[in-house]
Amino acid sequence: MKTEKKVPAECVLLKEWFDNQPYSQRAGIKKLIADKCDKTLEGIDNWLYGRSTPNRAYQSLINEVAQERIFDV
Repeated sequence: MKTEKKVPAECVLLKEWFDNQPYSQRAGIKKLIADKCDKTLEGIDNWLYGRSTPNRAYQSLINEVAQERIFDV
């Protein structure tokens, strides 16, 4: 029997925000986050899909890129 893995709350917040961005801008936004956090695009995908969680320092940088408060850091 396969059990569902719970997605961390931080990943859910990031994914919800990201999915509400205009589709045409998502690749650029992902690149900006990757550059700001010095991560690969695959690393950002891991955050978006719950395979890993951005730590507080990265959450703060993501808030800067987003120019809004996604995370309470």
